[in-house]
Amino acid sequence: MATSDELAPWLARMCSRSSEGSAFLWSIELRDGGRCIGQISLSPKPGSTAWALAFWLDPTHWGRGIAAEAVSHVNDAAFSLLSMQELWAGVALWNQRSFTTLERLGFRLLGVHSSGYWVAGEPEPIREYHLTRQRWLDNERLHNA
Repeated sequence: MATSDELAPWLARMCSRSSEGSAFLWSIELRDGGRCIGQISLSPKPGSTAWALAFWLDPTHWGRGIAAEAVSHVNDAAFSLLSMQELWAGVALWNQRSFTTLERLGFRLLGVHSSGYWVAGEPEPIREYHLTRQRWLDNERLHNA
C-alpha cells in the first residue's frame, strides 16, 4: 500500500477473509496500552502452496525488535498450529530493515522480482524470501539445544 487511503479497504478485505478462514490477520499492540502499532497477515499465495506473509510496523517503533518478535510468533503459529509448509514474503528493495528481520528469522532469499508490487501504476521490484516448515523446525531445534 502506498497511501493511507488504501489501508481501510485492505483491512476490511483482510478482516473478512480472516473471519472466513481464508486468510489470517494479527495486530501488533503495545503491552502497556493495547494501541495497535502494526499488523501481520498470512494469505494463500496465488499459484503456489505457500502462504504470503506481510507485515508493517509504525516507524516510530522501528529498531526495537518488535517486528521480529511478532513475525516469529506468527511463524510459530503458521507451522505448529496451522500446519503450513512454506511461507513467502516479498520486500521492496529499499526496505533493508525487513530484509534483516526475515533473514534473522531463517527466511532465505529466492531472488529479485522486477515487478513484485505496483505503486501508482508503476512496477516496484522486490526481494522474494521463503521459509519452509523443515527449515523452521531445524532453527527451533538449534535455539532449544
